[in-house]
Amino acid sequence: MERLSTILQHLSLKPQILTLSKVSAQKWTNWAETAHCTPQRIVYPSTEDEIIQVLRTVKSEGGNVRVVGSGHSPADIACTNKTMINLKNYSSILSIDNTTLEVKCQAGTTIDTLNNVLQDNGMALANLGSISEQTISGAIATGTHGSGYNSGVIATTILELDLITASGEVIQCSRDHHQDIFLAALCSLGALGVVSTVTIQCVPAFFLKAKSQSMTLSDFLSDYDNLAKAEEFVRYHWYPHTNDGVYWKARSAPASLVKDKTTYDKLIAMKDKFIGHYTFEFLLWVSTRFESIIPTVNRKYYKMKKKDYSEEGISFELFNFDCLFKQYVTEWSVPIENTVQAARAIEKLIQDLGINAHFPIEFRFTDADDIYLSPSYGGKRCWIGIIMYRPYGKDVPKVKEYFDAFMEEMHQIDGRPHWAKFHPWNYDDCDRSYPKWRAFCEIRDRLDPDKLFWNDYMEKIFNR
Repeated sequence: MERLSTILQHLSLKPQILTLSKVSAQKWTNWAETAHCTPQRIVYPSTEDEIIQVLRTVKSEGGNVRVVGSGHSPADIACTNKTMINLKNYSSILSIDNTTLEVKCQAGTTIDTLNNVLQDNGMALANLGSISEQTISGAIATGTHGSGYNSGVIATTILELDLITASGEVIQCSRDHHQDIFLAALCSLGALGVVSTVTIQCVPAFFLKAKSQSMTLSDFLSDYDNLAKAEEFVRYHWYPHTNDGVYWKARSAPASLVKDKTTYDKLIAMKDKFIGHYTFEFLLWVSTRFESIIPTVNRKYYKMKKKDYSEEGISFELFNFDCLFKQYVTEWSVPIENTVQAARAIEKLIQDLGINAHFPIEFRFTDADDIYLSPSYGGKRCWIGIIMYRPYGKDVPKVKEYFDAFMEEMHQIDGRPHWAKFHPWNYDDCDRSYPKWRAFCEIRDRLDPDKLFWNDYMEKIFNR
């Protein structure tokens, strides 16, 4: 509560006027160092009025604006050579209602901050992805998700949001007010304006009781539908070049049923950290010269990894896991009934193209939703992510060949790309896949007719 009090006191400070001319151009790169740009200026507003000021100034100059959060998207969705708005100073918790379990926060608030503040108040986010470093606005703008047969993408927990449009108007929208704008803004790609605040439906704080077990890819695929709904939350990691994998499932539990970690558990975690990070990264670096060692690395690592165990802990601590180091990654959602076809297609292309694929290839699941550009729109989906690490920042061979082949296979079975990750889609691709694509484009044209929120990524998918 003391941390929340400090945050709320900060809100009472008188905002200062942002002077754009004092902000100099500088290079920006994302976390994975896979996207770079040099904006004319990067501005750090701390109030809604300052954001509006930036938009009006840039519009009068005939320029463009892109908003960036924590920079964890592997793609170039935030890149611009014009004005970049960084929301790290616009990140306060505005209100917490312990009765309705609702929290309202500014768009630059990170999920990590929300996790800790909500925990202090006996609340939690209902589901999470693999990391919590993203801003809440960045997570919802790109369809970020966790995994659960009956769990939607993170944006499905948003009750209301304030959207600042290109004109500087602030539109408060929800399912009861401006519903069309709301359903578009819940996965907006930054194309409609700047999300200013969001109100999130939370749940009572909970712990997770999780179980991890060895499971072959064949066994997983033979019963994937039942395995996907065996618990509230599930995921499966396959180790390519083997038939091996790890199936993880978890259910919520009250704190009274959760045991503290033993010294043995902590030592095992330290061992896994050493092998999983330092040794693995070194071997991947060696593979940039001797790539044929990768199948052996995958097999050996799987044998050494702790696989069959149970764990208990605070929800967000178990939802999140170490994504190791810099990487190329693409992820697509396919209709859940196409899970087996997708997995076998990946297995075949790896063999046919001679790809030395890194592990894991991850399978997650989400429930259907009605958010216009959500990759889960209209039906339950299986999300499949592939990865190629960049050991010590060094690229490994055949990344483009691997990703291009994977994306083409997913495209052929009604897949949809994760908006924040690598994909080649254009307007026609989106139009064929999303029933509400043209409705979204109409809203975008209405709210931003002069293309203030434009960049190369926007040009790729919205150019007719």
